[in-house]
Amino acid sequence: MSGAPAHWSPLAAVAARAPHELLSWLAEPGLLTARVRALCGPAMGFRRLGVLREAPLSSALRERLRVDDADCLLRDVEFCVSGARVVFAQTVLPASTLDRYPWLRELGDSPLGEALREVDEPLEREPLEYAELPAGHPLAAAARDSADGGLLWARRAVYRLGGFPILVQEVFLPELLRAQAAARLHHEDHTMTADTLPFAVPRPTVGITGSAARFPVHRIYCVGRNYAAHAREMGSDPTREPPCFFTKPADAVVANGAAVRYPPRTSNLHHEVELVVAIGKGGRQIPVTEALEHVFGYAVGNDLTRRDLQSHAKDNGLPWDVAKGFDHSAPISAIRPVTDGGHLSSGRIWLEVNGQARQDANLTELIWSVPEVVAELSTMFELQPGDLIFTGTPAGVGAVERGDSIVAGIDGLDTLRTTIV
Repeated sequence: MSGAPAHWSPLAAVAARAPHELLSWLAEPGLLTARVRALCGPAMGFRRLGVLREAPLSSALRERLRVDDADCLLRDVEFCVSGARVVFAQTVLPASTLDRYPWLRELGDSPLGEALREVDEPLEREPLEYAELPAGHPLAAAARDSADGGLLWARRAVYRLGGFPILVQEVFLPELLRAQAAARLHHEDHTMTADTLPFAVPRPTVGITGSAARFPVHRIYCVGRNYAAHAREMGSDPTREPPCFFTKPADAVVANGAAVRYPPRTSNLHHEVELVVAIGKGGRQIPVTEALEHVFGYAVGNDLTRRDLQSHAKDNGLPWDVAKGFDHSAPISAIRPVTDGGHLSSGRIWLEVNGQARQDANLTELIWSVPEVVAELSTMFELQPGDLIFTGTPAGVGAVERGDSIVAGIDGLDTLRTTIV
């Protein structure tokens, strides 16, 4: 296992060079089988390429795995979508690991991750590492099925099963992003045929808890100063005057677990955890008493804000668009449908940065409730299915930097995880 070297680094060190469309895949926290299956459904194929093959274990890998083994077995598999190869994965099984777990030789076409979940022994994963693979690298050569010599992105992780190492290396192939775009388009309803459009623009979508379907995003509305303590920390008087609304572009949504690049033209990027309301039934002039009938579900959102630009806008009577509506400014968890857990009017809402508590409040502290926000917004816009409403953030907002890990949650909803790179 030798050849042209690859320089493996943490995600933050390579994110600036990685194509943005790949960042959510690179940052995916676990093995990829479930993610690719959720994206592509029945179109996904998974198969082993040949039999386990013996290979020498390089000195660099012996040091990385902390083993003395001279040899290993390699297991090559691929993920395909409608026949197109999207991910190549190679598992490195040192001889000592195989001696301890001989059943690893008999995996056949079973995904490794699914097999490991059935093992009743401690399984730990060391931090993921990332690299651009040069054409001469043996992992790149194994992944290719053509003479194309372009750079490939890969990630690797060392899993320790009962203390014994297993190295998993995953190479992201060019067809992955095309399959992702096609899968998104498959879930959308279009009012125009492809023949009437000069080019296709994928519609932003958000995951739905417990479903392979996705929620198509129409618009993103946001409410400002909707918690009294936050209004005070921003220098406002928290009275019950009509809510302050602003918007973000629909494609500002960022999937849970994905990395977000630190945006340009700011030196003061802030987090703002919020309850997000997903609209499933449109309407205008909606009465407060009927507003919840229009709610499809709820999610956890982070209204990322270029605070220095917002302060400048406030001081000069300018709109907040560049402070709030920049690229990738709306990380969001999967939407939990109302049918699976009812409506939310209370519960803890919180956010941590690098394990340190920043925001901690309760939904009961909202100045304007969800029904009131929906009703008021519908007097200004005709709400449509697919609209998202970020309902405001509690006190404790603050700056984040490159490399920061942000974890946010609301009782009853998926935890939202984001890394700034």
